[in-house]
Amino acid sequence: MLTSYNEIKSKVVETKSGTRIGKVCDLLINTEQDFITHYEVKTKLVGGDNILISREQIIRHEQNKIIVDDNVKLIEAKEIKQNSNINPEPIAMSETN
Repeated sequence: MLTSYNEIKSKVVETKSGTRIGKVCDLLINTEQDFITHYEVKTKLVGGDNILISREQIIRHEQNKIIVDDNVKLIEAKEIKQNSNINPEPIAMSETN
């Protein structure tokens, strides 16, 4: 399945049991191997900070949401970004019809 960044960015993230975690607001991409490593999710959980969800924790993508395991490990995004010297890189993505 092919999808655009805009489609992913608008998806809600829920656990398998239906608990809403938040909404995807950004992606972390391994540019050396060219794949998504984490989804950054804007949430009110964990003190209101954005969290990162590893791609390995995703069960499936549905039309308007991403389903993750009930025991998903929530990692604060600012903590990972500060400790790993992640700098934003511009990306170009085209939408396909």
